[in-house]
Amino acid sequence: MRMNKLAKRLTMIDFNSFDLTKRTVIIDADTLIYSSAAQQQKLQYTATNIHNGKAQIFEGVKPYKAWLEEHSLSADDFNLTSEVIITGEARFAFHSIKQKVESILLATQADDYRICIGGVGNYRMEYESKYVQYKGNRKDKPVFLQECREYVKGKYKDKVLVADGQEADDLLTIIGWWYFKQKGTNKNSWLKDKVILAACDKDIMANVVGYFFNYQYPEVGIEWNSGDSMVRKYCFQLLTGDAVDNINGIKYLTKDIQEKYGLRKSSGCGKVSAEGILGKCKGRKEMLSAVIDAYKSSWPDDYKERLQDMGFFLWLRREENEMFSFEKYAEKMGVQYD
Repeated sequence: MRMNKLAKRLTMIDFNSFDLTKRTVIIDADTLIYSSAAQQQKLQYTATNIHNGKAQIFEGVKPYKAWLEEHSLSADDFNLTSEVIITGEARFAFHSIKQKVESILLATQADDYRICIGGVGNYRMEYESKYVQYKGNRKDKPVFLQECREYVKGKYKDKVLVADGQEADDLLTIIGWWYFKQKGTNKNSWLKDKVILAACDKDIMANVVGYFFNYQYPEVGIEWNSGDSMVRKYCFQLLTGDAVDNINGIKYLTKDIQEKYGLRKSSGCGKVSAEGILGKCKGRKEMLSAVIDAYKSSWPDDYKERLQDMGFFLWLRREENEMFSFEKYAEKMGVQYD
């Protein structure tokens, strides 16, 4: 595994602090903190005519492009710059976070809770990859983001878990798997006394079995994520990648794979193609085999390295300090990997 040096400061979870008689919700707060902070600002664009210096202000790139088209103007004649305009205050973001947490606790009818937030470092950033520039497309963070994180720490104190050396998502899946091992796989028992993972990141459902609450779509309610569903989602991501985290997946499917799975000709492997491949598979083993088959067809010389890299960045930890190996994952699934 190509690593420089791993972050040594990792959040250690005190599992003794969890009361298995209580319904506990584990909240991935990074997204709700980010969105609450981002609501207090806007990105304003200024198009300056390079010939006469006249400027026009726009609230987004799309309005700017529409204005160019409407007036038959060329973008070559303008210098487009952006500026962050503060429209609110940090205290407004704090109030928004508090409301969102309260809504999650109410919707899940939780007796107890933990709030997971990002910390210092991320071992994924130290992984040397030829094929993935992890989160290389991320934009500047909201101005009040750090203040919001400090607010959460101060407000919720010992209920907060800071993900130093990894991601908040890792904490959710580690805790989820720990709970799963405590009382087996009888999903009926989860309704009263097991954990509910509250998040909006699809990566979590691709990496853990259990009950899930998407706080961006509260009307859906609490969903059961089975082992089959988890593997399917993970295989789906291996095929399509994850644009949010700058993970490519398979950019181009070969004609052989398209014909084998009866797919329409396309330039890449999007949602329709991925569903077409996985939809013809029966069970977890066939799904993973199909993924390997597609990678091997597209990149016969280095498909193993690509699978390892894509899989590494799409994987969330099941145990503390775990390091992902696609070869071991395939072996555990009973899939021949050569």
